[in-house]
Amino acid sequence: VKCAQYWPSPDRDTEIFEEFIVKLTLEDHYPDYIIRHLSLTNKRDKGVEREVTHIQFVSWPDHGVPDEAHLLLKLRRRVNSFKNFFSGPIVIHCRHVIEHTLTGRRRRAGVGRTGTFIGIDAMMESLEVEGRADIYGYVVMLRRQRCLMVQVEAQYILIHQALLEHTQFGETESPLQELHSTLSTLKQRTADNESTLMEDEFDRLPTFKSWRTCNTGKAEENKKKNRTSSVVPYDYNRVQLKTDEGQSHESDADDDYDEASDEDEDSAKYINASLIS
Repeated sequence: VKCAQYWPSPDRDTEIFEEFIVKLTLEDHYPDYIIRHLSLTNKRDKGVEREVTHIQFVSWPDHGVPDEAHLLLKLRRRVNSFKNFFSGPIVIHCRHVIEHTLTGRRRRAGVGRTGTFIGIDAMMESLEVEGRADIYGYVVMLRRQRCLMVQVEAQYILIHQALLEHTQFGETESPLQELHSTLSTLKQRTADNESTLMEDEFDRLPTFKSWRTCNTGKAEENKKKNRTSSVVPYDYNRVQLKTDEGQSHESDADDDYDEASDEDEDSAKYINASLIS
């Protein structure tokens, strides 16, 4: 948690923050977010209790943006699943911290991630209602209300990627209870009767050609180590074997591949495997 924790932990389900009593009634963990159900009471009026649903997104890296835009589309669907006629307002915030660096203090004002999610949510609603989206115009409007909303270019690009993914692939998530019927639908033939809906969906999968290099795996001395020439690991996240000294040489998925590394050493450590985060 990169901001002050204002909710109780499971090992201590009730906390008092000045005049407010906050009780944790339920906490569910998922791969990309945590859902908490909180009970909020004012010490001055204990007869009135408010129920709060708290969703913490945990897949946003400390630096940069999520690699997959669909994670935020999934988060949006989860947030909206709790909305009903009796729901109160939705409050969105990201961390507000002060980082101490060599050049001084740097403040993270809590506008980048918040603005990105708000932008995706608003533009998705615009697409659903009007069939169009003005991302630039909406971000300008956001910044008139709070400076630096959608703080960096990568976040601005992420909004476009999320909308593009939604328009290209649509809603592909299926609840467990509907999985059987969804599979039956995908097996149906299309109007031209030449392919099934599942085959069409597979053809729409992005190939990401030339997205990353595979120089080490395609090197002449390593070709015989690949079971097939069409499946070769990327340089940036390939698994590297440990040396005799026991030092790990696993590549960092966040770092670019160092093309200046020694080719003979790379060949000795090469294995056709990839790190998946």
